[in-house]
Amino acid sequence: MVIEIVAPTSLPLGVAQIETDAGRRTCLVGFTLQHPPVHLLAQAHPGLFVTGASEKRARASAKKFRQHVEIAEGIEAEIELAIPSQMGLSSEPMLGLAMARAMAGINELPLEDTVALAKGLGLGPQDALALWGFDQGGFLVVDTEADEGEVPPIIRRHSIIHEDRDAWGFVLVLPRVPQKTPDSLESECLSHLLEAAPHLSDTSGQIVADQLWPALENDDFPEFAQALTRLHKMNGQALDSTGYPQTLTSEAQGILNVMQEHGSLACGQSLVGLGLYAMVKGSSDAIELRQKLREHWGYHAGTTRTTITDNDGARHVFRDEDLANVILPD
Repeated sequence: MVIEIVAPTSLPLGVAQIETDAGRRTCLVGFTLQHPPVHLLAQAHPGLFVTGASEKRARASAKKFRQHVEIAEGIEAEIELAIPSQMGLSSEPMLGLAMARAMAGINELPLEDTVALAKGLGLGPQDALALWGFDQGGFLVVDTEADEGEVPPIIRRHSIIHEDRDAWGFVLVLPRVPQKTPDSLESECLSHLLEAAPHLSDTSGQIVADQLWPALENDDFPEFAQALTRLHKMNGQALDSTGYPQTLTSEAQGILNVMQEHGSLACGQSLVGLGLYAMVKGSSDAIELRQKLREHWGYHAGTTRTTITDNDGARHVFRDEDLANVILPD
């Protein structure tokens, strides 16, 4: 028996101080995206045998899960696709959760209990946005504060579903990673972002409550993009205040200029990695912007992706096959 798992990407867009029934909370705000995904195939194995993309990280996650959860079977996994690391797309927690779900499925554990999977991996409150994106997708506002051993809850969630011509699309630019960039870049940047939260303007929560959320509910893309731009700038100012400024290379700034000149209403570099994003409305505008970026950037400096929101979270299917013989659909 083989289990096949596809998991989405999680893009943090910033933190905000949100008023809740429990008082003011530091919350992460972000999108769950369909691409670039995690895609893996796995079956039972006496040990831990992993091949394919990001195999070292996948093996480490499997080892950690096996150490913390009482299971009989190990895993043989083939990683067909992995989210590029260091881009600010939650690559490590998404790959870890996919491996944990595979191991749970192989061992007949509740594989859809994402909170239990996260605890088995030792994920912390800072990983809540990725955890709930894996669990159910959508545009998310999640708490980042919880008692030890607990998982912060979702504060608000919204699905974004349109026909292609009206889709709220993302164009992602994923550059090549410079040498000597630490493997821990994403987790370090996320920690810095959360450390900066107390330095946010008092209006950060108002932007989410009074602009972002009404724009989502009213399908007002320009208003949403304007509010997102304000929130991104506010987070940048908070990072500056704590000594962790987000510096842009001349190449990154040139890419952002192209994004702004060709249809993007909101764009920026990920606050927790090297990737850059632009938001556009409609598939035709996304395709046009992607082409302009390729003309500016070339085909060998990295990759450019277009994607839309994922509103379902991770998916899995069992196949009555052996991993060596499994045939994937075209």
